[in-house]
Amino acid sequence: MNEVPIWEKAALTIEEASAYSSIGIMKLRELTKDSRCPFVLHVGQGKRIIKRKEFIDFISKKTRDSEKSLKLCSVYVIMAR
Repeated sequence: MNEVPIWEKAALTIEEASAYSSIGIMKLRELTKDSRCPFVLHVGQGKRIIKRKEFIDFISKKTRDSEKSLKLCSVYVIMAR
């Protein structure tokens, strides 16, 4: 049986999501513990599956938000001079 590449999978294990994103397994477990987490699918007792597309969207949004915050901090530093 041929293995499907991670970037083509619809759902990932916590370990696959960690390898894909370079986010630690413990951090992913912490994020997915929240019932409002937009990219987790709870399967069975305690098993969590990561919805790849939603996970990518989440990471992209967090990255954009961080970049905006960084730009604002730069503006404040320049204004303070």
